[in-house]
Amino acid sequence: MPDDPVREKILKAALDLMQTYGVKKFTQPQVAKAAGVRQSHLTYYFPKKIDLIKGLLQGHLPHHAEAGGTPPAPPAPEAIRKGLAVLTSNPGRMRFFLSLILEAQLEPELKVLVDEHMARFDARVAAYYGRPAGDPDVTMFLSALRGLGMRRLVGEQAADGNADDGVDIALLEARFALVPAAAPAAAS
Repeated sequence: MPDDPVREKILKAALDLMQTYGVKKFTQPQVAKAAGVRQSHLTYYFPKKIDLIKGLLQGHLPHHAEAGGTPPAPPAPEAIRKGLAVLTSNPGRMRFFLSLILEAQLEPELKVLVDEHMARFDARVAAYYGRPAGDPDVTMFLSALRGLGMRRLVGEQAADGNADDGVDIALLEARFALVPAAAPAAAS
């Protein structure tokens, strides 16, 4: 089903709406209308709102394989870099994740999904740096990126009074002593 064009059209419309309105104002009839499909088509693929949210999260970061299955291939380094940049440079994505986090406090099933998603993302980033899942430097690095993404979302100005145009990820990597595992170590 992942290559189904109707499903993909629904997920694209859902992501656009979530980035604009968050979880609270996000409804299946809105998604069906935005995707140009009948409500019955949407509910065929995603019977409940939580199923649609699961689809969005799975599209962002594939699940680990089921027991006994082959684990997904590690993401390419450029995919990890892109994912890190999204944390600070895409206000819509930040709105999407913040609204999920807020709603997850009231919806136990959603909280489990959000917790699993963040743990998988964090573990993949840790692996990118050759660190184990839960590494404190990677945790602090990702927390800093997420915090900077929130600051950008609310339009906070940089210290020089100019709008913050982005974050130098390499500078933060250096601050937390993180070097991509695939990169050769610097010569002494």
